[in-house]
Amino acid sequence: MKINWFSPLPPAETDIADFSMRALPALAAQAEIAVWTEGSKWPRTLEQHVRVVRFESCDIDWETLHNADVNVYNLGNDPRFHSGIWLVSQHAPGVVILHDISLQHLFASIFGAREVDRATYVKIMGGLYPCGGRDAAEAYWQGKLSTEDLGTRFPMTELALRNALGVVVHSSAAFDGLAQRAELPVCCANLPFPVRADMESGRSKRASWRQQPPYRLVVFGFLGPNRRLDAILDSLSDFEARHLFLLDVYGRYSEAEALRQRVEERHLDNIVRVRGFVSTARLDSALAGADLVINLRNPTMGEASGSQLRLWSHALPSLVTEAGWYAEHCVDTSLFVRPDHEVEDLRTHLRGMLAEPQKLVEMGQRGEERLKAFHSPTQYAEAVSEMLAKNSTYQQLWISRKLAERSGRIAADFLSEVELDIMLPNLADMVGALTLKR
Repeated sequence: MKINWFSPLPPAETDIADFSMRALPALAAQAEIAVWTEGSKWPRTLEQHVRVVRFESCDIDWETLHNADVNVYNLGNDPRFHSGIWLVSQHAPGVVILHDISLQHLFASIFGAREVDRATYVKIMGGLYPCGGRDAAEAYWQGKLSTEDLGTRFPMTELALRNALGVVVHSSAAFDGLAQRAELPVCCANLPFPVRADMESGRSKRASWRQQPPYRLVVFGFLGPNRRLDAILDSLSDFEARHLFLLDVYGRYSEAEALRQRVEERHLDNIVRVRGFVSTARLDSALAGADLVINLRNPTMGEASGSQLRLWSHALPSLVTEAGWYAEHCVDTSLFVRPDHEVEDLRTHLRGMLAEPQKLVEMGQRGEERLKAFHSPTQYAEAVSEMLAKNSTYQQLWISRKLAERSGRIAADFLSEVELDIMLPNLADMVGALTLKR
């Protein structure tokens, strides 16, 4: 089987690039893979397993693209890395790997890049969401709503899947939501993360620590508004034991200087350090010396967390939002923070850490065991390969859907609404029978 795999690659500042590096070696053992990326740099070690093709969405080599058996499109919310991939997916159907269930930020950015496209965005929102979509889109362009406000109610995931043959997700919540789309095959596979080569010795080292303050706290990843940095700072401000903690913040933040200012305003500059985006190696070094990770997602969009798997690989405990994937998978590996009691719960857990640090050490060990049991790249490659092997069937289903949609549009010009209600189900069945006939 030949696979075209569209994805950002390191050093792109997104965990989806690291995800591909984790997944591709195992997947390449089962298929011939060409990785298509818009970046001009990538780790040369990857070429030991796959062929790397640099592309531009406005000037793609369609002949080379069509030489594969199936296209796989990794889609996330960052327009810097996924706009081009989505544009290609609209011209060449394939299987979509959804890394974010709500893609409102991606599409608002794509259609907002040019003033003329904003009307298209409003029209699409109105078509996808007849109850309130158009009004919400217009309010967004007027600055009255943010993409975070829109994301939960109007995720625009339908647009990402409009030309999809199938979809891969990484959480049961995402699977349950998408499985209702009976016409679209859905595969749920646990997000892959390889066991660290030094995991055994690392676990033993952490288990034998006699924890002494100051305790090292870490926040890392893509630091959008849902990562709740202000709530974290508020929990440390005026906290009676704040001098017993040090907090390092790693990751890209759109308003880094404003964040540093908020740190100073709360008189936290002696214990909070804003590090910015760093290499994977430097981040792993920081996590190796950390005691606790704060990994909040409020709101959460339902998908799995690569950052959670990374901290588990270091046998680290964490504080997570009691919602979505975290509420399902982090019951015995993390401490929950309620969305409506963030400052209160953060302080309660920090006090608990001071009182019984060994409990958190044991949580981190359970997280590490969960990682080993459920997140093997080999397991992921087997699940995804099994789905991709059915691509010819998915293509027939896709053709059936497209023919039924086109037939319906043509019929709508000649039939009344009552006649359409009677005829369209039979028409769809007839098209399906013709396209799926062997």
